[in-house]
Amino acid sequence: MKNLDKQLKIGLVPTRREAFANETTTRRKEAVVKRFRELAEELDFEIVTIEDINEEGLLMTYHDVKAAYKKLTAAGVDALIFPHCNFGQEEAVGRLAKNMNLPVLIWGPRDGCPNGLEWRPTDSQCGMFATTKLLMHYGVTFSYIENCAIDSDILKKELADFLAAANVVKAFRALRIARISSRPKEFLSVMVNEAELLEKYDIEIVPGEPTVILDRVDRILAEDRERMEALLQELVDAGLDISALGEKRYPLAAIELALMDFAEANDCNALSCECWNLFRKKYGVSPCFILGDLNDRGLPAACENDVHAAITSVMAVAAARYKTPSFVADLT
Repeated sequence: MKNLDKQLKIGLVPTRREAFANETTTRRKEAVVKRFRELAEELDFEIVTIEDINEEGLLMTYHDVKAAYKKLTAAGVDALIFPHCNFGQEEAVGRLAKNMNLPVLIWGPRDGCPNGLEWRPTDSQCGMFATTKLLMHYGVTFSYIENCAIDSDILKKELADFLAAANVVKAFRALRIARISSRPKEFLSVMVNEAELLEKYDIEIVPGEPTVILDRVDRILAEDRERMEALLQELVDAGLDISALGEKRYPLAAIELALMDFAEANDCNALSCECWNLFRKKYGVSPCFILGDLNDRGLPAACENDVHAAITSVMAVAAARYKTPSFVADLT
């Protein structure tokens, strides 16, 4: 199966504007970085900072963009968060977000109450309006968390939603789907345009010809008794009663192993499978249970060769941050 790092790597890019350079901004930046490190532990993601791109570790000028881009690209970040430690520098944020082409989150700590007519030390809320307007001009899609206290539950909850969305984008951009055989003849509802999927979304479909798949199953049946027994024992250990299958338990195990092997050999992270005739006529086994078990094992698998269902399953599992499998309704 395609090797996709399931832990998100987030670029944390605090920003400030020169006109608001003061001790309040410095303290706020340090508190923000500290809080996001805590949230990274709680929500299970990795932080990549820009601490070493300049003396302050802040995105402050257009010239900082090049250094931040170099570091974040080399680190392979999956998304960007721009905490506005004061008004922020929308020119730099906009250009970096546009160049990186990743999910973007805009947030800033809530500004303190003004002390009479004294100069406001941060003005994050106003700066976030400026930044988000520029992002719209650049055509950058972004998420936005309302100004709130650093320790607010709002920040944690909304950040978790952003991480789920970023995970979906990451998984969607890495899609390579094994398509086992063709769709059942009567199932025009699952027709799919492979060229359009590739051209529009860079989703690759890898055909698994029936002869290739059946040959894999036959070889496993003839040569791989140990692997079949191991897989069947896993099912029993999970509480499944397979005694009624009799000798058909071996074709069942061989089919599942063949599908897993094909997906792994072709670097696929999902599959769709013809489930009416391919296996049933030769082995007397329908793959419905097999496809469900593959989903449980972390390989989204759709029946009736429904490629769109496989795509949706990948997105659903990513949105759940790989904590629970998806299921296609037909498998139930």
